Amino acid sequence: MKRRPPDGIWPSSGARRAPPPVDASRKVADLLPRLWEDVCRAAPPWKARLAEAWPQIVGPRYAAHLRPGPSEGIRGRTLVVFTDHPVIQFEAERGLRDLLARIRAAVPEVPFDRVVFRSDPGRGEPPGDGA
Repeated sequence: MKRRPPDGIWPSSGARRAPPPVDASRKVADLLPRLWEDVCRAAPPWKARLAEAWPQIVGPRYAAHLRPGPSEGIRGRTLVVFTDHPVIQFEAERGLRDLLARIRAAVPEVPFDRVVFRSDPGRGEPPGDGA
């Protein structure tokens, strides 16, 4: 037995009635303040201190080749360090084994438990000579 929808949902002719108009601009306007709060939320104070102390933390040999990146992981407890060249990454992974301890000594409030090195997506390797 086929059930019939309650009166008012379907017109008697069997054609579907158009839904009522939606004021989409009003709904977006309601969301904008919350969106801007998230976008404009101030960065934690330790980020600025980490950026300022970075050359002293990694030393002059690596300062021009490494940069702190975003945190990742489920709770954001892993710091990504971007490198500008695979050889520098290899050397930094071995030469800066104590990097987390250095970071914590300079900026004690950092929330990281781990440091990983990755190739920098913002810097490419210099173009080859084409030969």
